[in-house]
Amino acid sequence: MTSPHADLNAFLYAPADSPDGRVRVDFRHHEGLPTIDEPMRGDISGMAVRGDHLWLVSDETCSVERLTADGNGDYDHHRSYDLQDIFELPEKTEIDLEGMALDGDWLWLVGSHALKRKKPRPDKDSAAKTIKRLGRIEREANRFFLARVPLQDGPNGPEPALEAEDGRRAGKIRMRKGVNDLAEALADDPHLGASLTMPAKENGLDIEGIAARGDRVFLGLRGPVLRGMAVMLEVSLKDSGDGRLKLRKAFEDHTGNAARVRLHFLDLGGMGIRDLVLHGGRLLMLVGPTMDLDGPVAVVSMADPFGDLHDVTFAQDIAHVLRVPHGAGTDHAEGMGVAADGRLLVAYDSPDSSRLHEDGQAKDLDAFTLV
Repeated sequence: MTSPHADLNAFLYAPADSPDGRVRVDFRHHEGLPTIDEPMRGDISGMAVRGDHLWLVSDETCSVERLTADGNGDYDHHRSYDLQDIFELPEKTEIDLEGMALDGDWLWLVGSHALKRKKPRPDKDSAAKTIKRLGRIEREANRFFLARVPLQDGPNGPEPALEAEDGRRAGKIRMRKGVNDLAEALADDPHLGASLTMPAKENGLDIEGIAARGDRVFLGLRGPVLRGMAVMLEVSLKDSGDGRLKLRKAFEDHTGNAARVRLHFLDLGGMGIRDLVLHGGRLLMLVGPTMDLDGPVAVVSMADPFGDLHDVTFAQDIAHVLRVPHGAGTDHAEGMGVAADGRLLVAYDSPDSSRLHEDGQAKDLDAFTLV
């Protein structure tokens, strides 16, 4: 008898589904944008869609980008919003934004929370210098970013604001010395504590997806993958009224103790989570290889993810949605969102050259029929 895990692997490793078509996103030139020093189109790491507006983030900036449907199925009228105009950040560096989500008139954003090790540079460095670089692990404070921003109507569409006219105010969890309240809550966890000391590309903690509804926020981890099981975090946040979001003790762990973080262990065939979207009554998950590997990418889903206890979801309870194209060193699917026409849009980091337009600014997303 075929096992559910074998069924999942057969789905993951089958040929990718063909998209219905491509959607062009037309960015402004990076020289005219704040916090950006290279073309946006090569480093898309998260997205969200609502109505006529497509929101995107890059892991190389401190900004969020909004594009507007042009009436022909594509997006242009690019506007960039510098998050340093809204939040005081601990460093003058990129945030390493890896996920964004929309919940009503709130825009949620999350950084990777990841450590990084210096890359080898074979064209520049000697063996001795390469060995020295490989011994350096960096902890950048801005990466420990989890926030929500109110959207309010501007002259050309919704815009993020420090404080909306209806009194809603931007807030983030407390950041300090290269950690935050979430990292501190996980530090002693027997499953994830050790991953906080490991670089993301070495199975360390690496947040790459976010979904939110009300005060509940889901955070998908690209890593660590624990003996083949992916991990998703769920937190319940309250606004302290002074621009700070606090973690509630809203959950119960596997020992019966109150917990600030709920852990979901998911049998995704050894894959990690690249993005999350709450769509109707199900949670869509973009899954792919962990660390810095190429391999199969797919969209799967689980029903009704909300709860109060740590839980485990095995392969037989993971629904297969669609398989996403991927390349070798290119076309790394990093973000997804459901467009107004019901199709699922997928954005790629390190895009294949066939997606890039000759103007040096525009790129193509894939659009899939969502079933």
